[in-house]
Amino acid sequence: MAAIFATIGKLQEAVEVYQKIAQEYPTDAIAYADLAKIRLKQGELAEAIRLCEEALKFNPNLYSAYNQLGNAFIDQGEIEKAIYHYRLTLRIAPNYASANFNLGMLLFKQGQWHQASAPLRAVVAQQPERRHAWFTLARAYWQMGEADAAHTAIDAAVALDPANFDYWSEYAQVGVLFEQSGQVDKALVAYRRVLKFNPDDLVAKSGLENLLKK
Repeated sequence: MAAIFATIGKLQEAVEVYQKIAQEYPTDAIAYADLAKIRLKQGELAEAIRLCEEALKFNPNLYSAYNQLGNAFIDQGEIEKAIYHYRLTLRIAPNYASANFNLGMLLFKQGQWHQASAPLRAVVAQQPERRHAWFTLARAYWQMGEADAAHTAIDAAVALDPANFDYWSEYAQVGVLFEQSGQVDKALVAYRRVLKFNPDDLVAKSGLENLLKK
């Protein structure tokens, strides 16, 4: 019942149900973790953290509680603590997509391209429909100068969301990377594909013109 209330947006009703469960079963770690998730949605960060810590007293391997702690610390702006708790989550549940995605995004924002790529790869391996994970993975590979890997990732992103201008802009940057690495044929294909979608893309237009002059 509590999960149904939470799903339809009746958060306070869900809170009341979970509170009753916790009173009747005071060692039910999952109830504390589920209640923490709702408190987090309500913006009650300190209470969410307390509930997660309570859950972990009764089940130190409850990975969802570590994940919720990571989410709470993100909302508090404590990024290093969030990263730490996502990593704790993944020690217990290496394939937990939510923690992998959040960890990958945080590491990417910190400029840790190589470290970000591993959890993002885990996400798309499990959930290939996660287009933003593909997009961020492409950007990480681009930063590392890995043109073919970046191309594979951005190709997947545009296949999932072919009307996204940001994705096509990144596709043009992959063309630049191909050009810089001497893979001219691949650069030409990339530029032409971008220009089919957006004839005004300056990077693709300039890159194609320069290559055709050579």
